Amino acid sequence: MENKLQVLLRVSVIVGRDMLIGMIFGLTAAILLAKINPHTENYVTILVPIGIIAGILKGFTKFLILNIFSSLPTKGYRFNYPKYKLLFLWLGLFLGALLYSYGFHVSKWFVSLHKILFENTIIRYSGTNFWIIMVITVLVTGVVSYLYEPPYNNNEFLPSEEE
Repeated sequence: MENKLQVLLRVSVIVGRDMLIGMIFGLTAAILLAKINPHTENYVTILVPIGIIAGILKGFTKFLILNIFSSLPTKGYRFNYPKYKLLFLWLGLFLGALLYSYGFHVSKWFVSLHKILFENTIIRYSGTNFWIIMVITVLVTGVVSYLYEPPYNNNEFLPSEEE
């Protein structure tokens, strides 16, 4: 049972990271598309759940491929992998899209995100609670998955540091 829980934990970490990145990409694309063509402002919100679903599929596929080909990262690889650098790269692109679309008016950032997410014609009927729960769930899951790294191979150890 413990092995199945470890596998489930690894799957949720990988899927959580990619789900967060998918939401960031969806929001970035929605903001840029609304800036380029203001008439699509009510329809671009569909890119956010599409990004989240694409992130879930990408994370699950990545996990399956890593397990099928037995190429799970070693401890050394995990400590050298630039996961935070990649996260800050995607957040930088999101910030760049906000700056391009709305300039340095931070209040416009939040107003436009609220308008894109909650005042749209496609998913307006699902309700605000659905969007709030979805965004908070993706944010919390994604941030926790970046902070926690489950062990892959407990028998392996890092070489000692040279003095």
